[in-house]
Amino acid sequence: MTFYSNSNLTENLSILIEFLNIIKHENIEKVSDVFLYDLSSVLQNYAELMFHEKYCDMMNAYSNKNLKLFDNIVLVMMKSLALLDHAFNLMPLRSLPCHLETVSLFALLVNDSPAKLHEDFRLQLTTWGYEGEILDYASKMWSGLLSGYYKLRWKTFFEFLRSSLAEGTPFNQQEYEIKVKRIERAFVRNETLGDCIAWKDQNIFDLAALIEQIIALASEF
Repeated sequence: MTFYSNSNLTENLSILIEFLNIIKHENIEKVSDVFLYDLSSVLQNYAELMFHEKYCDMMNAYSNKNLKLFDNIVLVMMKSLALLDHAFNLMPLRSLPCHLETVSLFALLVNDSPAKLHEDFRLQLTTWGYEGEILDYASKMWSGLLSGYYKLRWKTFFEFLRSSLAEGTPFNQQEYEIKVKRIERAFVRNETLGDCIAWKDQNIFDLAALIEQIIALASEF
Protein backbone atom coordinates (compact mmCIF):
# COMPACT_ATOMS: atom_id res chain seq x y z
CA MET A 1 0.00 0.00 0.00
CA THR A 2 1.27 3.45 -0.93
CA PHE A 3 0.72 6.39 1.39
CA TYR A 4 0.71 9.94 0.11
CA SER A 5 1.00 13.30 1.82
CA ASN A 6 -1.72 15.88 1.36
CA SER A 7 0.63 18.13 -0.62
CA ASN A 8 1.54 15.31 -3.05
CA LEU A 9 -2.10 14.51 -3.67
CA THR A 10 -3.07 18.16 -4.11
CA GLU A 11 -0.29 18.58 -6.69
CA ASN A 12 -1.36 15.43 -8.54
CA LEU A 13 -5.00 16.50 -8.56
CA SER A 14 -4.03 19.94 -9.85
CA ILE A 15 -2.13 18.34 -12.76
CA LEU A 16 -5.11 16.13 -13.61
CA ILE A 17 -7.50 19.09 -13.42
CA GLU A 18 -5.22 21.03 -15.76
CA PHE A 19 -5.30 18.12 -18.20
CA LEU A 20 -9.11 18.02 -18.03
CA ASN A 21 -9.28 21.72 -18.84
CA ILE A 22 -6.87 21.30 -21.77
CA ILE A 23 -8.86 18.52 -23.42
CA LYS A 24 -12.06 20.49 -22.82
CA HIS A 25 -10.50 23.48 -24.58
CA GLU A 26 -9.46 21.22 -27.46
CA ASN A 27 -13.06 19.94 -27.77
CA ILE A 28 -12.09 16.32 -27.17
CA GLU A 29 -15.38 14.61 -26.39
CA LYS A 30 -14.23 11.41 -24.69
CA VAL A 31 -11.80 10.90 -21.80
CA SER A 32 -10.03 7.54 -21.64
CA ASP A 33 -11.01 5.01 -19.00
CA VAL A 34 -7.35 4.82 -17.90
CA PHE A 35 -7.31 8.56 -17.19
CA LEU A 36 -10.58 8.32 -15.24
CA TYR A 37 -9.19 5.41 -13.24
CA ASP A 38 -6.07 7.39 -12.32
CA LEU A 39 -8.11 10.48 -11.49
CA SER A 40 -10.56 8.54 -9.33
CA SER A 41 -7.73 6.79 -7.45
CA VAL A 42 -5.94 10.04 -6.65
CA LEU A 43 -9.21 11.70 -5.67
CA GLN A 44 -10.11 8.80 -3.38
CA ASN A 45 -6.71 8.94 -1.65
CA TYR A 46 -7.04 12.70 -1.26
CA ALA A 47 -10.58 12.40 0.12
CA GLU A 48 -9.64 9.68 2.61
CA LEU A 49 -6.72 11.72 3.95
CA MET A 50 -8.74 14.91 4.09
CA PHE A 51 -11.67 13.23 5.83
CA HIS A 52 -9.36 11.60 8.38
CA GLU A 53 -7.79 14.97 9.21
CA LYS A 54 -11.21 16.61 9.56
CA TYR A 55 -12.39 13.72 11.72
CA CYS A 56 -9.45 14.21 14.09
CA ASP A 57 -10.14 17.96 14.23
CA MET A 58 -13.81 17.28 14.92
CA MET A 59 -13.06 14.86 17.75
CA ASN A 60 -10.62 17.37 19.26
CA ALA A 61 -13.38 19.98 19.19
CA TYR A 62 -15.69 17.47 20.86
CA SER A 63 -13.08 16.66 23.54
CA ASN A 64 -12.50 20.38 24.15
CA LYS A 65 -16.27 21.01 24.32
CA ASN A 66 -16.06 23.56 21.51
CA LEU A 67 -19.56 23.29 20.01
CA LYS A 68 -19.15 26.07 17.44
CA LEU A 69 -15.95 24.59 16.01
CA PHE A 70 -17.51 21.12 16.10
CA ASP A 71 -20.49 22.35 14.03
CA ASN A 72 -18.26 24.10 11.50
CA ILE A 73 -16.06 21.04 10.93
CA VAL A 74 -19.08 18.75 10.62
CA LEU A 75 -20.52 21.09 7.99
CA VAL A 76 -17.30 20.83 5.97
CA MET A 77 -17.29 17.04 6.24
CA MET A 78 -20.90 16.76 5.08
CA LYS A 79 -20.25 19.14 2.18
CA SER A 80 -17.23 17.08 1.14
CA LEU A 81 -19.33 13.89 1.07
CA ALA A 82 -21.92 15.57 -1.17
CA LEU A 83 -19.25 16.89 -3.57
CA LEU A 84 -17.47 13.52 -3.68
CA ASP A 85 -20.73 11.76 -4.47
CA HIS A 86 -21.33 14.13 -7.36
CA ALA A 87 -17.75 13.82 -8.61
CA PHE A 88 -17.70 10.02 -8.54
CA ASN A 89 -21.08 9.92 -10.25
CA LEU A 90 -19.34 11.31 -13.34
CA MET A 91 -17.11 8.21 -13.46
CA PRO A 92 -18.92 4.99 -14.45
CA LEU A 93 -16.48 2.80 -12.49
CA ARG A 94 -17.31 4.77 -9.32
CA SER A 95 -21.07 5.01 -9.84
CA LEU A 96 -23.49 2.67 -8.07
CA PRO A 97 -26.29 3.41 -10.60
CA CYS A 98 -23.91 2.36 -13.38
CA HIS A 99 -23.03 -0.90 -11.62
CA LEU A 100 -26.70 -1.60 -10.89
CA GLU A 101 -27.43 -1.28 -14.60
CA THR A 102 -24.86 -4.00 -15.22
CA VAL A 103 -26.45 -6.15 -12.52
CA SER A 104 -29.86 -5.69 -14.20
CA LEU A 105 -28.45 -6.85 -17.54
CA PHE A 106 -26.89 -9.88 -15.87
CA ALA A 107 -30.22 -10.71 -14.20
CA LEU A 108 -31.92 -10.77 -17.60
CA LEU A 109 -29.14 -12.96 -18.98
CA VAL A 110 -29.52 -15.60 -16.24
CA ASN A 111 -33.30 -15.19 -15.93
CA ASP A 112 -33.14 -13.98 -12.33
CA SER A 113 -34.85 -11.15 -10.45
CA PRO A 114 -33.08 -7.79 -10.93
CA ALA A 115 -34.50 -6.55 -7.62
CA LYS A 116 -33.11 -9.56 -5.75
CA LEU A 117 -29.69 -9.27 -7.36
CA HIS A 118 -29.64 -5.54 -6.63
CA GLU A 119 -30.31 -6.30 -2.98
CA ASP A 120 -27.58 -8.95 -2.90
CA PHE A 121 -25.17 -6.51 -4.54
CA ARG A 122 -25.90 -3.75 -2.00
CA LEU A 123 -25.61 -6.32 0.79
CA GLN A 124 -22.09 -7.32 -0.30
CA LEU A 125 -21.05 -3.66 -0.56
CA THR A 126 -22.21 -2.82 2.95
CA THR A 127 -23.09 -5.23 5.78
CA TRP A 128 -22.56 -8.71 4.24
CA GLY A 129 -25.58 -9.77 6.27
CA TYR A 130 -28.77 -8.30 7.63
CA GLU A 131 -27.27 -7.92 11.10
CA GLY A 132 -24.01 -6.29 10.02
CA GLU A 133 -22.05 -9.53 10.21
CA ILE A 134 -18.97 -8.23 8.35
CA LEU A 135 -19.61 -4.50 8.28
CA ASP A 136 -17.89 -2.52 5.50
CA TYR A 137 -15.69 -5.46 4.49
CA ALA A 138 -16.16 -4.57 0.81
CA SER A 139 -16.70 -0.84 1.22
CA LYS A 140 -16.36 1.33 -1.88
CA MET A 141 -16.13 5.07 -2.40
CA TRP A 142 -18.89 5.18 -5.01
CA SER A 143 -21.59 7.68 -5.77
CA GLY A 144 -24.90 6.34 -4.52
CA LEU A 145 -23.11 4.63 -1.66
CA LEU A 146 -21.77 7.97 -0.43
CA SER A 147 -25.12 9.77 -0.66
CA GLY A 148 -27.51 6.96 0.21
CA TYR A 149 -25.50 5.07 2.80
CA TYR A 150 -22.30 6.56 4.23
CA LYS A 151 -23.59 10.13 4.36
CA LEU A 152 -26.63 9.00 6.37
CA ARG A 153 -24.48 6.99 8.78
CA TRP A 154 -22.08 9.90 9.29
CA LYS A 155 -24.98 12.33 9.75
CA THR A 156 -26.40 10.08 12.47
CA PHE A 157 -23.00 9.81 14.18
CA PHE A 158 -22.59 13.59 14.14
CA GLU A 159 -26.09 14.10 15.54
CA PHE A 160 -25.45 11.76 18.46
CA LEU A 161 -22.06 13.38 19.12
CA ARG A 162 -23.56 16.86 19.00
CA SER A 163 -26.36 15.90 21.37
CA SER A 164 -23.78 14.50 23.78
CA LEU A 165 -21.67 17.66 23.55
CA ALA A 166 -24.56 20.13 23.80
CA GLU A 167 -26.24 18.35 26.71
CA GLY A 168 -23.06 17.32 28.51
CA THR A 169 -24.09 13.66 28.51
CA PRO A 170 -22.21 10.48 27.48
CA PHE A 171 -22.43 9.33 23.87
CA ASN A 172 -25.42 6.97 23.61
CA GLN A 173 -23.73 4.05 21.86
CA GLN A 174 -26.68 1.68 22.20
CA GLU A 175 -29.24 4.02 20.65
CA TYR A 176 -26.75 5.04 17.99
CA GLU A 177 -26.20 1.42 16.90
CA ILE A 178 -29.96 0.82 16.74
CA LYS A 179 -30.50 3.83 14.49
CA VAL A 180 -27.53 3.06 12.24
CA LYS A 181 -28.69 -0.53 11.79
CA ARG A 182 -32.03 0.81 10.52
CA ILE A 183 -30.17 2.96 7.98
CA GLU A 184 -28.11 -0.03 6.82
CA ARG A 185 -31.14 -2.30 6.45
CA ALA A 186 -33.08 0.37 4.59
CA PHE A 187 -30.26 0.86 2.11
CA VAL A 188 -29.85 -2.86 1.47
CA ARG A 189 -33.59 -3.19 0.87
CA ASN A 190 -33.55 -0.17 -1.43
CA GLU A 191 -35.77 1.96 0.77
CA THR A 192 -33.26 4.83 0.56
CA LEU A 193 -30.92 5.49 -2.34
CA GLY A 194 -30.14 9.14 -1.69
CA ASP A 195 -29.84 11.73 -4.43
CA CYS A 196 -28.18 9.53 -7.03
CA ILE A 197 -27.68 11.17 -10.42
CA ALA A 198 -28.11 9.33 -13.72
CA TRP A 199 -24.46 8.89 -14.60
CA LYS A 200 -24.91 8.86 -18.38
CA ASP A 201 -26.42 12.38 -18.39
CA GLN A 202 -23.47 14.10 -16.75
CA ASN A 203 -20.66 16.17 -18.24
CA ILE A 204 -17.28 14.68 -17.38
CA PHE A 205 -15.69 18.13 -17.57
CA ASP A 206 -17.71 19.25 -14.54
CA LEU A 207 -15.18 17.17 -12.60
CA ALA A 208 -12.57 19.92 -12.62
CA ALA A 209 -14.84 22.40 -10.83
CA LEU A 210 -16.04 19.78 -8.35
CA ILE A 211 -12.51 18.68 -7.43
CA GLU A 212 -11.42 22.30 -7.00
CA GLN A 213 -14.32 22.78 -4.55
CA ILE A 214 -13.22 19.67 -2.63
CA ILE A 215 -9.64 20.97 -2.41
CA ALA A 216 -10.92 24.35 -1.20
CA LEU A 217 -12.93 22.65 1.55
CA ALA A 218 -9.78 21.03 2.91
CA SER A 219 -8.42 24.42 3.94
CA GLU A 220 -11.52 25.36 5.95
CA PHE A 221 -11.18 25.14 9.74
